[in-house]
Amino acid sequence: MPRGTNVTVNAEFTSNGSPTTPSLKHEAYYILNAIKTKATITPTTCEGVACPLQGDLGLRFSASIYVNPSLPALRGKLRWELTNDSKEVVLCYQIPISIS
Repeated sequence: MPRGTNVTVNAEFTSNGSPTTPSLKHEAYYILNAIKTKATITPTTCEGVACPLQGDLGLRFSASIYVNPSLPALRGKLRWELTNDSKEVVLCYQIPISIS
């Protein structure tokens, strides 16, 4: 992930059969040397899709993460969390990254 650039992240999931809340919020964090730093994400989660999800319909979204030039050049992890209106985690994943 080159510093000073936007990196696109894509995710897809389906609900468990029950409707979700009218809105979803996502947050991403860099975890570098055990230090958690919030990432800047655009656009909003439900932009361009129908929220709330109904039944077993899926949600596919694409978001850009800005890789701040002040981040150190090293390997770490990116943690992504998607929460509902009750702040319950709907989706969470963590992937290895390398900032250059």
